[in-house]
Amino acid sequence: MNAYHWINRYITPSRIDSYIYHRDTENNTTQDFINNLLKLDTRFAINMEAGNVVHSYIEHANYETVPIHFVKDGWTVQTSPYLDCQIALPSVREMKISKEYKQYNMFGKVDCIDGIVVHDIKTTRQIKLEKYAKSMQWKLYLWMTGLSIFGYNIFEIKIKEWKKSIMINKYKELKLYRYSNMEQDIFHMLDEYIGYLYQIKEQIQDTARLNNIVLKL
Repeated sequence: MNAYHWINRYITPSRIDSYIYHRDTENNTTQDFINNLLKLDTRFAINMEAGNVVHSYIEHANYETVPIHFVKDGWTVQTSPYLDCQIALPSVREMKISKEYKQYNMFGKVDCIDGIVVHDIKTTRQIKLEKYAKSMQWKLYLWMTGLSIFGYNIFEIKIKEWKKSIMINKYKELKLYRYSNMEQDIFHMLDEYIGYLYQIKEQIQDTARLNNIVLKL
């Protein structure tokens, strides 16, 4: 395994899911995918920023009741008076993990983990459980950790960008389980994704050069 292989920079669960979205979305161009890969796509910046704030809000609660009002980085987080839920998250959080695959090394970071379940906190404007069930992310994290149960902790939020306010309206939990042919599905997807990166390597380099991004490919 080559720890410095250029592919390693881009082989993460979230980027593989981004590739699947690119592959399966009509009118999504190769350049769109590369812009996302190099973090040049700012279309979803507000969603990501708000999601990070909600993550901090949940972390702030620790093992106590979450506050009704929370402020971070200029954002205000509030919970709907109709939201009533209990969430038990393990103490091991923000854990970096890695897994070798052929001559590559895959990296990831799980939100929470215990000896049984891998947890991932998600924020979305509309909860669609089937989207998470179809994701490769949970399969990859189970493969990387060797565990058998993955839990999505999903918060539906309403963002008022002009006020920098976030309202948490709903919460759903989704548990997914390791299955017999999971590794075969993972290896097939990894080979497809890595092959695509090689196919567009020159375009990645050209885009990086135009945006003054230093890459060692």
